[in-house]
Amino acid sequence: MHFNRKPPVTGGEYVYCKIGEALSSEYDVDEISINMIILRYFKKKGLARAFARYLLEPMSILYPLLMRKKYDLIFTSWSDHVPFFGDVVYAQPLAGKFSIDKTAFCINDHGNLLANAAEYLGTGLTWPWRRLFGKFSLKYHYFISNSRSTADYVFRVYRKRSWVIYPPTELEPFVYAPLNKERMVLSVGNVVPQKRFDLIGKIGTRMPDVKFILIGKAEGVGENIVKSIKEAFEKQGLANNFAFLGYVSEHDKAERLKKASVIFHPAVNEPFGIALVEGMASGAVPVAHNSGGPSEFIDSKWLFSNDEEMVEKIRQALAADIRTRQAIREKSLAFNETQFKRNLLQVCSKIMSSKGP
Repeated sequence: MHFNRKPPVTGGEYVYCKIGEALSSEYDVDEISINMIILRYFKKKGLARAFARYLLEPMSILYPLLMRKKYDLIFTSWSDHVPFFGDVVYAQPLAGKFSIDKTAFCINDHGNLLANAAEYLGTGLTWPWRRLFGKFSLKYHYFISNSRSTADYVFRVYRKRSWVIYPPTELEPFVYAPLNKERMVLSVGNVVPQKRFDLIGKIGTRMPDVKFILIGKAEGVGENIVKSIKEAFEKQGLANNFAFLGYVSEHDKAERLKKASVIFHPAVNEPFGIALVEGMASGAVPVAHNSGGPSEFIDSKWLFSNDEEMVEKIRQALAADIRTRQAIREKSLAFNETQFKRNLLQVCSKIMSSKGP
């Protein structure tokens, strides 16, 4: 297992925590996280952390290979960048990663080249062994994908078929309170270019009677994105129409969702979108790009393909009636933790059976 348990936890990290809980309910589980070891002793980004990363990661990659006979199943994260050896992977690619052609939507932060020099250098120096080891380890991997879109991506890139198990969502804290709804549009997620939250500044100023709120961690380029959104609202004399709350507790997020009429997620090719399901559980209408995982569980009425559609869909969502919001909430209940854990254990049992004694 390779994931982060230290708050703030991303949606993908939350899923890996639930995978750990599911496996622990039926098996003895040993957890290993090289990232947590590195973050514990190298708290700041820089040359020291980069050096430790490229020294320790190869060791952690080889450890499961050396210990494979000790375990019935090695469940791990896996990517082109860090292709850990294992038996099964829960695939959660980054937003914008589904296409493998030159027109794929993907923005990389190359902002401060000096600060990131060690990262770029290390990536280049370790590319050969990562490439070779990746090809080797793929022979032994089974894939579980977090959506059909991810499964298609995994097959196109790695030529590996996979089971599809949608991620779980902790639905209990998200109360359905339709009479509390305000003209509020809420967005939740790490503020990175791939999430396209900068569009809030572009379309939010066209709706002067609507409040836009953004929740999530913003570092480096994320801070610049938040700044650009604020400036866009200020230029139109609408400074009070936008609020960035940063990372908030689950309770505070649930309280905001209770009042939000719309949960807005503009990322292209989002693999799934747990925040969208959380919003749906609170009766907020999900407005998302017509691509990736969201297109598999959100009604096409609320999906957009361009900026003009985006504005129109948000306006329609703000006016949605109670019956519509209730139906949206009912749909979100399918993504519960109990069902996720049951499906995961069934697949793991099949994989262990296929491996033989």
